[in-house]
Amino acid sequence: MKHLFLMVVLFSASISASEAVVGHDPTEPLSWFKPEPVKKKVIKKRQYFPSLQAISCNGESDCNAVLDDKSMNKGDKISGYTLLAINEESVSIGRSGKKWQLSLFSQDIKN
Repeated sequence: MKHLFLMVVLFSASISASEAVVGHDPTEPLSWFKPEPVKKKVIKKRQYFPSLQAISCNGESDCNAVLDDKSMNKGDKISGYTLLAINEESVSIGRSGKKWQLSLFSQDIKN
């Protein structure tokens, strides 16, 4: 009976001791607290614009452009952008009320 009582006491002590240290690293200092997890910085992705490759005009009002290897006319859509205007040197695209102008050549001409 004495041995049975001793086994019950040891068994209950081992259960309570194991519950107290679950998830606890036995090698860490007693006063150590886990640091707060570092929040990842949100990196804003660079916006993709269609690539303007060519502009062809047959007169002043009849122009088409090649964007991302596709022949486009005014009003066509590509990658979520609408082709708003085409002139001899550039095209205007728009999305969500914003406008961008794409040109074939750099605006800065150096001599």
